[in-house]
Amino acid sequence: MANEDAKQDNNSVHSLLVVDSITGETIRLKANASGELMVVSSGGSSGGGSASGGGLNTYYAKPSGVNADATSAYSAGTVIAVTGLAYLFALLDIESIDRYNSSGVYQDTITPKTEDITVAGTQGNQTITVTGATFTAGDQFKVTFSLDPKTINESNDTQKNEVVSQSNKPYDENPLWIDETNVAASTYRSRLKTADHSAQTIHVDCAGGVTVTLWKSNLTDPSTSADTDWVQDTSFPATVDTKTAYAINNERWTWLMIKYVTSDTSNTMQASINRANN
Repeated sequence: MANEDAKQDNNSVHSLLVVDSITGETIRLKANASGELMVVSSGGSSGGGSASGGGLNTYYAKPSGVNADATSAYSAGTVIAVTGLAYLFALLDIESIDRYNSSGVYQDTITPKTEDITVAGTQGNQTITVTGATFTAGDQFKVTFSLDPKTINESNDTQKNEVVSQSNKPYDENPLWIDETNVAASTYRSRLKTADHSAQTIHVDCAGGVTVTLWKSNLTDPSTSADTDWVQDTSFPATVDTKTAYAINNERWTWLMIKYVTSDTSNTMQASINRANN
């Protein structure tokens, strides 16, 4: 970090607040039991899960997903599509929606306080509908969320990854990826950005006519609307109404995607992933 100014935090002699004089970002460093400095919080960033008050973090969906945690796009009518966010967000998780025209000129800001907004979809593939709004093809949207950092995928947050990597546990604790019940008969895709772990194990438990396949990609922002940006892992046992555990060792992929196909509306689909901390 360039041109840093450090000052002692009054809370502890083992804690420092580091200020980047270029970005203005404030980062708290604290010594662990071995005397090593670890990042414990940051004072804000442009995407990637910046810290905010009240125990929540701020996350962003932006066009093409650049410098953001998810991708936003105009869908049709008054509908905004949000893809790639590793969290099933609800209406009250939305702080604001900034709308820009196709030239990038700011138009207005929409919030749940001022507009009638509804949310639908599954984790990683959701829509936001703003009743009564007037959108135009080519409109661009920056959606701001306040989400619980304990349940969000932190893979875009370099500072938090530094803390996670200090864990004494051999594996992260079984973070839930997909948890769906009785969804409509259709094809669903849910992607998860992978961390730089030497080993990962995917656990799948499905029932009710659900077929599951695993896909991988090293693209920056692979689409979940089709399989075009993905490579299927043909070694993954295509599961139909069963439980399975599948290990991925010594592979480096930017994204993993689970594709699951339901045959009716009576079904369950769960997936989780364990990751080695070495």
